[in-house]
Amino acid sequence: MDSTKPKQVRVYLREQEIGMLNELVEITGMRDTAVLTLLCTAALKAAKEADYRIPLAVRFKLAEGVEVRSRPTTKTRR
Repeated sequence: MDSTKPKQVRVYLREQEIGMLNELVEITGMRDTAVLTLLCTAALKAAKEADYRIPLAVRFKLAEGVEVRSRPTTKTRR
């Protein structure tokens, strides 16, 4: 059994995320802290299973005449 004390963190959500959280709270009947704990746990487990590599979709809009070179990397930061 895990005997470590839970750590309290502050999470900042935008209006859209607050709305989605409120929907989950209403649908599940769970408290917002319980929903956030479940979501965080699932996300952390998924990241661990992917060797802590989290693919992020990044979109850029370039100004006319600007050239940007980008090279993908497989390095992990730890």
